[in-house]
Amino acid sequence: LRVLQGCRGYADLSIMHASEATPEPCELDDEDFHCVCNFSDPEPDWSNGYQCMAAVEVKIRGGGHSLEKFLEIADTDPQRYTDVVKALRVRRLTLGAAQVPARLVFALLHALGYSRLKELTLEDL
Repeated sequence: LRVLQGCRGYADLSIMHASEATPEPCELDDEDFHCVCNFSDPEPDWSNGYQCMAAVEVKIRGGGHSLEKFLEIADTDPQRYTDVVKALRVRRLTLGAAQVPARLVFALLHALGYSRLKELTLEDL
């Protein structure tokens, strides 16, 4: 059961579950506008984040995990992903609660330079 609550002029997504089953790490609202991911599982399935590619507002919490395993992406030639990044709808991105190597932060900022992003918030990195 999903519940949308107002927050400072835009909606924030809160998740409620009717069962004791483990929730999916990412939830995309019915309008494909807001997507929230919480990768707090000890062995997170990072591929769940792909569903956020359609969203305009994205919030990703890394659950305190190190993102060092994604360093190989930092070495990718930007020309290989420029068209994909330009096609993303995301305008507001919040990333937090993760251990991010500096090289990966640099690569992320470089890639986002090709996007239509208007606001980037980094929390607890």
